[in-house]
Amino acid sequence: MLIFYCTDCDAVIIGDDLETIEQIIGKLDYHIAKCPPATFDFEATTDDAQRREAALRAVLNDAKLAGKIRLQ
Repeated sequence: MLIFYCTDCDAVIIGDDLETIEQIIGKLDYHIAKCPPATFDFEATTDDAQRREAALRAVLNDAKLAGKIRLQ
């Protein structure tokens, strides 16, 4: 799983291993609409999630979420 922790309101957004990167980005966008100052810390809890981190980084470089997520 990909787990995102909102540093503003302490919400947790879960990206299941079966969800696409686009679906996960949609969840993050939805949260930001409700919590505009949101930034996220990120954790990958499975091997699959760790492999998907590269894809997430590539998408974030082109998305408005760049700068909102701190990838470790």
